Amino acid sequence: MFLKRILLLSVIFTVGCTSVPRTPVDMSEYSTPTEGFSGVYFYQHKTGVFGSLYDVKYVVDKQVLGKINTGEWLYLEVPTGEHKYTFSGGFLPQYLPFTFAEKQNYFFRGSIFQMAPYVVWINDEEKIRTVIQNIESGRYEPGNLD
Repeated sequence: MFLKRILLLSVIFTVGCTSVPRTPVDMSEYSTPTEGFSGVYFYQHKTGVFGSLYDVKYVVDKQVLGKINTGEWLYLEVPTGEHKYTFSGGFLPQYLPFTFAEKQNYFFRGSIFQMAPYVVWINDEEKIRTVIQNIESGRYEPGNLD
């Protein structure tokens, strides 16, 4: 009897968590960055419980511009020119130089790998289209700029 109750509660909890309504997003307002800036779409795949343990931060020139968790995305604007973004966080962060062109949009995917956050530039058009579809459909939720 005790096991049946636990099973029932776990089914109710699981169904409740998976049935969150999606809110579609109109991406047209994000299509053109402001003069003198580049647009950055920063997202993290939905990875379940493991991915939700840590936030992944988007860091440019050692300044945190935003952080996300599993299944979230952010739109940020970065001044054009060469900057360094944090490729790998953790105890010994690694920085990569990146040149942001004016009025261009860039996509970066955050993830957790071996208990450390990683941020990777995505330049494959098919992957970018998939990300845009996931954002527009509401599969990925807007993150916070905190």
